Amino acid sequence: MFKPCSKKGSAAIALILISVMTTGVACSPEPKKRRYKELSVTADQRTAPSSAETAVPAKPGANISLQWTLPEGWFSLPADGMRIATFKNKNADSPVECSVVSIPGGAGGIKANVRRWMEQLKLPPLSEEAADRYIAGQEQIRSAGGLLVQLVDFGFLQKEGPASDPSLHAAIVTASGQTFFFKMTGTKVAVRENRDPFLLLCRSLRENA
Repeated sequence: MFKPCSKKGSAAIALILISVMTTGVACSPEPKKRRYKELSVTADQRTAPSSAETAVPAKPGANISLQWTLPEGWFSLPADGMRIATFKNKNADSPVECSVVSIPGGAGGIKANVRRWMEQLKLPPLSEEAADRYIAGQEQIRSAGGLLVQLVDFGFLQKEGPASDPSLHAAIVTASGQTFFFKMTGTKVAVRENRDPFLLLCRSLRENA
């Protein structure tokens, strides 16, 4: 038959229980603190490709017969409107933008496009003779893919005026029955400082295999 514990026995049992509970809590391992490393990604890291990336126009539905390699420090942007490609450089002190447009056939010839670009820059018109001399004095280069590239540097017509005035450097090339216009725009000083990367882009032009 069960006998109730005495007062002394009850007190002893209570002390034992308290000791066990205290020991259990003390021995329980502390929860580990989780450490998180914060990562930051800049806009350039999200959008800019590695240097010397081979770029092809990514505009949906575009039937493009030309390829190129971007200069170091340049990156691609989404194409829109008539553009099949758009590039920018990462130099915030000398920013330029380069657009690429493709038109079937001869696209009106070099002189017509030179006059149109002069209007965009608000330059005074040239006479027929002066326009012919200006175009004849522009440089032509042969790309790595064997394409003849006609360069048009409007800096020759902008000797005066502030360095912050808008300017452009253009390249015209024909491939597979299409005329491609590469147009680098920015301030006069930015276009001048980015002439070498633009020439590297032009020299890399080649037709798709």
